[in-house]
Amino acid sequence: CWEYEAEVVVTFDTVFGSISNENAYEDSGSTTTFVPEQDDLKVNFHGVQVGMSDDPEQVGMATLRAWSLLVDGSSLIAVWVMPPEAIQAGATVSVDFDKVVGYLVLFSPSWEMEFLGYLGGDILIEEGEPEEGAPFKASVNAIWFQP
Repeated sequence: CWEYEAEVVVTFDTVFGSISNENAYEDSGSTTTFVPEQDDLKVNFHGVQVGMSDDPEQVGMATLRAWSLLVDGSSLIAVWVMPPEAIQAGATVSVDFDKVVGYLVLFSPSWEMEFLGYLGGDILIEEGEPEEGAPFKASVNAIWFQP
């Protein structure tokens, strides 16, 4: 049984391939509503990255990331991983925790990772294709669950 934590709504306005930008806040746009119970995690995401995963455990998968820098220097990151063929203009991609997975992580200033839970919901792709440099616009309506 998973415990409900918060609703997370993210919009992406970037290009496919922006995942290779070292600075997630450069050349990307995002708006987010994220209102968890923990006051220290109430943030707005301001940086996004989209592209083929740079994680060796996710080879061949597409990744969407929304980043926020917290006051203490930690980074809160919402992540969705999916097959690249799911990225098509006009598509609604459901997070099924099989082919499409969503999760929330917190990285300390020294880059120690803490898993915060799963993100369920739908990804609505307005514009996009899994081609380097292609415009990518989408919104995600998610619910944060803790196992």
